[in-house]
Amino acid sequence: MRLRLAFATVSVLQPEILITDEVLVVGDAEFQNRCERWFDAFLAGGGTLVLCSHDLGQIGRLCRRALWLENGETAALGETADVVRAYRESLGAIDNDDSAAAGVEHDSGTKSGLPFEVTRLSLRDTAGSECHELPAGSAARISIDVAAPAGVPNVFLGITTAELVPVYGVASDMDGVQPEKIAPGLYRFELSFPDLPLLPGGYRLRAHALDETGTRLYDTVQIEFRVQGEIPPGPRGLVGLPHRFLPQEPA
Repeated sequence: MRLRLAFATVSVLQPEILITDEVLVVGDAEFQNRCERWFDAFLAGGGTLVLCSHDLGQIGRLCRRALWLENGETAALGETADVVRAYRESLGAIDNDDSAAAGVEHDSGTKSGLPFEVTRLSLRDTAGSECHELPAGSAARISIDVAAPAGVPNVFLGITTAELVPVYGVASDMDGVQPEKIAPGLYRFELSFPDLPLLPGGYRLRAHALDETGTRLYDTVQIEFRVQGEIPPGPRGLVGLPHRFLPQEPA
């Protein structure tokens, strides 16, 4: 009730600058919808909003610029989409020493007993067979099953080197993707990479189960795989990107 009273007071005062925290994540659906409509009108009327929140979806919808604080220090500052992407990609770099902060980490096929839990993570080749090796430059399909009896989950998929150096990361909520419900309380996400440009070497797939808001990380499962092939003499790094040198005009 105090929160509703505070919101009613703010809506009457019509401030030019408003500093607030995660007000939209509390209350019932009708109250949240009313808050969202008021914030939309406030910003459309030229108001300035400073929002302190863990809700990445809310930040992405309401804010043009974002500041990511890590242990009291600036980790990233800039356009909201860029900062959120950097934060998402950082999840792929969480190592075993940080597993307590990143939810439970366990092998694919085992159970953690969490409200949002990755029950299976698999990598498949072009024939649809589950595998742990892929030819360089081939297509790949990744399947992630999440048990979530409390709500529809989100996932973050990270690709790292064998030493946990981040290579790529993608989040279901940032892509606006809803999973397939394959059984009561069980959901499946599937991703397709038509041309995986990883150079030959060892890598890890790391699947993170997040809650329905995409803001709380509960569970992490990883599998190791290798990209087979000869390392070409020219490219250096982790990925092979199509390129060519342009001919130079004579001086």
